[in-house]
Amino acid sequence: MAACWLARIVGLLFALLFFAFVIGEGLPARWNATLIAQFLALAGIACGFIVAWKWEGLGGAITLAAFCLLGVTNANFVTWARWSPFTVLPPAVGLVHVLCWLRLRGASPGKLPRIFWIAFVAFVLLCANEVFGNPPLMTPRRPAHAVVGTWRSANVVLTVDPDGLLAGTIDGKGLGAARVVGNRSWFGKLMKWRTDYTVRGDVNGFLWLAGARLNGQLQWNDGRRRRFEVVR
Repeated sequence: MAACWLARIVGLLFALLFFAFVIGEGLPARWNATLIAQFLALAGIACGFIVAWKWEGLGGAITLAAFCLLGVTNANFVTWARWSPFTVLPPAVGLVHVLCWLRLRGASPGKLPRIFWIAFVAFVLLCANEVFGNPPLMTPRRPAHAVVGTWRSANVVLTVDPDGLLAGTIDGKGLGAARVVGNRSWFGKLMKWRTDYTVRGDVNGFLWLAGARLNGQLQWNDGRRRRFEVVR
């Protein structure tokens, strides 16, 4: 059944996203009972999706139970996320797994063409590149021409040279040694992941470019953060 394969594929992508996030971002430095319960709930959702590839009914039941646990441990989660894919797809996919198990009762849902698996592996590798790698072949290391130049607002002056060196002041304080580099590949831009540019050096942060407007967030080594918006 097409629905069974669709549920498997969507669930596997969610599970990969969860484990990639855990590996890439790391675990919280400090734990409490609420964080532990929420982490176990998210891990349960991901594990349920994986188990469903072998035992659809069991995997679907684990996913639904874990999602209920997430709602109980974080009552504001559904309200905060609203009707986003993170609140709609996990219970929907878990329910489809249970329904497929009831419908098929152990029968095979059939096989997918080999071309699909080739495309799926390519997609996973591109996602892994975006999360962990960003090699120069896929991400421009120098800033695009559109971001080179001087940007100003009432309390911010930023200058980016063609080699990516960033100079200027924010609230009258110099940035120190900093450089602007590309922060995502064409695939990340297509998927709307990350930001166009990142800043590294004595300050670290992100830059968003929209026409003649540059939005950003920078953090100094002492932990000070500053959001800003500048124009040419």
